[in-house]
Amino acid sequence: MELRHKEWVLVILWSMVLVYYSFVPSVPGAKLFGDKALHMASYFVLSLFYFNALKQKGENAVYYSIFFATMYGLLLELMQLFIPYRSFSMLDLAVNSVGALAAPIVALKIAEKNGFEKLADW
Repeated sequence: MELRHKEWVLVILWSMVLVYYSFVPSVPGAKLFGDKALHMASYFVLSLFYFNALKQKGENAVYYSIFFATMYGLLLELMQLFIPYRSFSMLDLAVNSVGALAAPIVALKIAEKNGFEKLADW
């Protein structure tokens, strides 16, 4: 399996951003955009980065990107159990999962609209 380094760097960097914002007392923009909207957007981006890094796997990239982004969200929610000013939230986890699910679907629709036959072509 060939690793696509540039794409994996994006996955790692965005994952680090999510760790940081999962552990700070308050997230900038949460009041302006809404906490749940930020959750959805954050995991949409993470899933999209996973999808891009895994797209050479074909159709499995869809499932892997959703799975990895959702499991990462679960891990961060569980870690918040041990932080005094944060808490585990099933609603946050659900919204994270919706964002993770939406990303590869949107990416595939865009690829289909642009005439890409195979994921590896783009």
